[in-house]
Amino acid sequence: MFNNEKSLEYIIGNNFKELLSTNSYDKITIKMITEKSNIPRPTFYNYFEDKLDLLRWLLYENLFFSIIDLIETGMQLEALKMLFLKIEKDKSFYTNAFKIEGQDSFENLFKNILNDVLLKSIETNNTDLNYEQPISKEIITSFYSTSLTSVIKSWLLSSNETSSKELFNACEFFLTHSIIDLLNL
Repeated sequence: MFNNEKSLEYIIGNNFKELLSTNSYDKITIKMITEKSNIPRPTFYNYFEDKLDLLRWLLYENLFFSIIDLIETGMQLEALKMLFLKIEKDKSFYTNAFKIEGQDSFENLFKNILNDVLLKSIETNNTDLNYEQPISKEIITSFYSTSLTSVIKSWLLSSNETSSKELFNACEFFLTHSIIDLLNL
């Protein structure tokens, strides 16, 4: 069972998530979040600096913590599958979130967190990168976090009905085959 402070954090987060599922980010105010959460405005600031901080917290809490656990136990493909399944489960929330643009775009926030998760995964799993020409871990994680973020954003904002399973299968294929392999098909 959660203690009251943690419960309130979740109440605020879940109410914001509901609001963002049906409203644009710019239209959501702290007042709307606090009214929906039935808390005074100053209480919001006891937990979060602003909406962006709340959005970051939601990403970790609802998406990345479980993925990090899978990666740390060597279950990378399961982590990728979990990523797509969780996003599909809250598709309207993530679709509206990816519409947040500008300096504090959700795309950049998502990509940066994913990059950190991938970098930590490489470091945690002591992955030894043996290439003829050295490639830094940062370049590798930047490539994959940018690619996956772009794929996820395109999936959410497109009008096609690709399932998370189909997307996972495509990403698994691309992650396990080089571009040279694909060009020689």
